[in-house]
Amino acid sequence: MASGIKPSDEALKQFEALKGQKLDYIIYTIEKNSIGVHKVFPESEDDVKAKEAQKKDGTSFSEFKTRAYDGFQELMQGDMAKTPCFAVMDFRFPSDDGDRTKVVFMQWCPDKGAPVKAKMLLASSADAFKQKLNGVHAKLQLSSVADFDYDNIKSMVPEK
Repeated sequence: MASGIKPSDEALKQFEALKGQKLDYIIYTIEKNSIGVHKVFPESEDDVKAKEAQKKDGTSFSEFKTRAYDGFQELMQGDMAKTPCFAVMDFRFPSDDGDRTKVVFMQWCPDKGAPVKAKMLLASSADAFKQKLNGVHAKLQLSSVADFDYDNIKSMVPEK
């Protein structure tokens, strides 16, 4: 059953920016009566310039892990470790057929430390939220900080 918590207009706008490959990831949290944007990356002008430079020189796939994913993983395992949230990522990875990019929806509901009410609200809002995000290739449910390992995420994302 859906909770009735809907994404804000800003949340949907940022998702469209991610699909347009302007963002690498978005972290969403439930704030009052809507799902709002907690953080986007790249956020600073330097990060945007680094992303654009890597696009130009063709290293956006090979540098994705160090430029974007490592910071995301650190954030999720640190500041967000006890905060149920959603994350959407333009996940980049190499495959046997060449480099791939997939839009991945992550539902983060930590096993330890998060209030039960927050976990229940997140769980009851997930399907309705994901349905608003057209173009998601994979939906992942994560409950341990170890789940954020790059290779673990890669193993759960379909290559084709």
